[in-house]
Amino acid sequence: MKKIYNHITTFLLIWIAFTACEENIGFDNVENPVIDITVTGITEIDPVTGAYVIDADDIVNFEFAGEFVDNNLFYSGEPGYDFAFRDRYIADKDAELKPTISIKTAVTSPQPDILTESKFTFLVSSDLKEFTDEGVTSATWKEYRLRGQDVSANSLTEYFNFTDGMVSSNGTFDYEQWYANEEVACAIRAKSNRSEDNRLKLQEFIVTNTETRDYSYTYDGETKEIKRTRAYTLISALSNYSSSLTVNNEPTAASWASYNPLVTIREGESEPIANSTRYVWNVGELGLNYGEGSGYPWVRVNSAKQPIKGIYDIEIKKPTDNITYIHPDGTEDNEPFDHLKDEPRESWIISRKHLTRLVTPDNVSAVVKSKIKSMIWEYSHPYSSPGLYTATFYVFNQNEHVTKEKVIEFKILVR
Repeated sequence: MKKIYNHITTFLLIWIAFTACEENIGFDNVENPVIDITVTGITEIDPVTGAYVIDADDIVNFEFAGEFVDNNLFYSGEPGYDFAFRDRYIADKDAELKPTISIKTAVTSPQPDILTESKFTFLVSSDLKEFTDEGVTSATWKEYRLRGQDVSANSLTEYFNFTDGMVSSNGTFDYEQWYANEEVACAIRAKSNRSEDNRLKLQEFIVTNTETRDYSYTYDGETKEIKRTRAYTLISALSNYSSSLTVNNEPTAASWASYNPLVTIREGESEPIANSTRYVWNVGELGLNYGEGSGYPWVRVNSAKQPIKGIYDIEIKKPTDNITYIHPDGTEDNEPFDHLKDEPRESWIISRKHLTRLVTPDNVSAVVKSKIKSMIWEYSHPYSSPGLYTATFYVFNQNEHVTKEKVIEFKILVR
């Protein structure tokens, strides 16, 4: 009985101690920010918008009054620094976006027959379900001619915007159909009646969304239309791995993988025939992730035993080291012999899927005050470009459980 009594007493003491700590620290023991912010030195206020009116390159001075606060962040409202977009990763349907895909390719040692025997294509799918051979063949792919200007040009950069088809990189178009797709996967297909002519090299692949924001204003009866753009890079790197195939977790990685169909159809013919297994892209195969398979710590070669590339350039390699032909006299030949060069070849590389309306959150213009800093009672910010901006101070107190915040906005009209 005494032991039970002692256990009960110990439990009560622990409970009392915990309750006391909880009351002292408390999940809700965080005060609401008590702070007032005023603009000083500016006397003109626009009667329509209530904005403080300044000239370009003027400095806006802010003064703070109130109590000590933990954090005070400033967003100027300029492109890339808008408080309204601080947590935005997907642009809404009202955002004015323009997609652009830039593809830089070259051909390796172009053969005389490349103009008539080879065809390079850029493809886009919005319904690719899985990265398998079956997934690729069952997906719907829209095709755009790649290197249509000059198949044999050594290095060529082409730009793709998307309405119902391919258009030039400048001009105004309606991209509603493109953005109706939640996500897409991209592919590049190199196809030739002769494997030796199928020597494409991918030197650069960049996918961007460019957003146009409106900063127009009316002042003294005159309307000024002002629009500025911000570009978001969705894809630019080849993979999540460096040139030495060490992880760098690159967020813009295309993560290309090769797909090699079992059969192909020669240009000008209709019957499918066996696809060559030679002259393959020097990247990993579809369905094979780095770190899986036979390699350790990373898979470093493809099925043709060619070194996998972690950064651009990537290309369809000529089979030399991976083919050994033993002649009747016992001598070895590591060069592809004639019938391998003449085999038909079709080879794809396919990127990861990316969200079409993907953007990057806007940044803080300045950390005016952080929890580890002493209290700051004034702040100044210059505005260099004309436009109507919403300047925002995001003030908050917090502990590990609770955040209590206050948002204070000012309209700034820069004429």
